[in-house]
Amino acid sequence: MNPDKRTDKSDYYSKNLFAVKLKRAYETAPLRIQQYLNAELAYVLDQIKPSDTVLELGCGYGRVLKRIAEKATTVVGIDISEASLEFAKDYLRGIPNIQIHFMTARNIKLPEQTFDVVLGIQNALSATKIDPPLLLSQALRVTKTGEKSSYPAIQKKFGRND
Repeated sequence: MNPDKRTDKSDYYSKNLFAVKLKRAYETAPLRIQQYLNAELAYVLDQIKPSDTVLELGCGYGRVLKRIAEKATTVVGIDISEASLEFAKDYLRGIPNIQIHFMTARNIKLPEQTFDVVLGIQNALSATKIDPPLLLSQALRVTKTGEKSSYPAIQKKFGRND
């Protein structure tokens, strides 16, 4: 259960909003929420090149990883929910360019300058409950020099009525 001594707030995610429950939440979300999620994912996919190695922070059961894997060379996801990662093994079965790890973004135990793109999207940032400067320093540490770390914020579109 370690990854680096979770806080009570991050425990909420790993115990209550994981795997099948998380998948169901995305599938039954209101249309406006689904539009937001799809717009955010489209934005991210536009930033990825076929040669990229991508890390997703807070990958959950792999919903986003699956889509990124269609475009990138290698995709790695980390999450603090063992249940979500177990579910991900089946959900992502047969996709050879995906790796998943039980790990916190508070202390990313992957080599420095490994990834072309590091992502924290959808509820990944709120679910991690990590001090933003620490999260960013960890993400930038594993991002190749000159490449990008992305935390899309397109909430302006989410709140509009058009």
